[in-house]
Amino acid sequence: MTTYLDNQTSGIPPARHISGRPLKTLAQRLKGKEGRFRSNLSGKRVNFSARTVISPDPNLSINEIGVPAEIARELTLPVRVTTQNLEWCKNLIKLTAQEEKPSDKYRPRVNYVKRYREGLEQRMKVTEKNADDISEKLELGFIIERQLMDGDIALFNRQPSLHRMSMMAHRIKVMPNRSFRFNLSVCPHITLILMVMK
Repeated sequence: MTTYLDNQTSGIPPARHISGRPLKTLAQRLKGKEGRFRSNLSGKRVNFSARTVISPDPNLSINEIGVPAEIARELTLPVRVTTQNLEWCKNLIKLTAQEEKPSDKYRPRVNYVKRYREGLEQRMKVTEKNADDISEKLELGFIIERQLMDGDIALFNRQPSLHRMSMMAHRIKVMPNRSFRFNLSVCPHITLILMVMK
């Protein structure tokens, strides 16, 4: 019975197959890198996330994370259109109609507009050609998926997540280049994980 649960109990010889290979029991199926938890259950694909290299930036506040403009353009935040933000949403969609040059400073735009009719979701991609039409048809209850902007809150995780400091919330600051950036004061908490692993 002991070898059914754990075949690596000290003092008891391991049960073996006819070929001589040790039996893979319940404990061995769950634990370790090839076990059920780490191999199958932990790693999942998710939406609204990005990954890149991290680097220090002394010009950022300790509660800020520098996000590359490329990532900020791809990740979106859903905003429901209400009476208070209707004009702001329309202006944001109209901004999408303007051609963006590589030399321009980053300005958030709208990637998609969603509406629900009779229980079905209709999702419209906003482009330079149709942005003006979509902004005119925008109604209360629609959901715009706007790009990230300065001040949005993002959850940052540096794996392996061994302690609570490896997952922190930061305010976004969209910046050029291609790496996530932090204030130097925050970096020791992120690199502490490397020391724990050694």
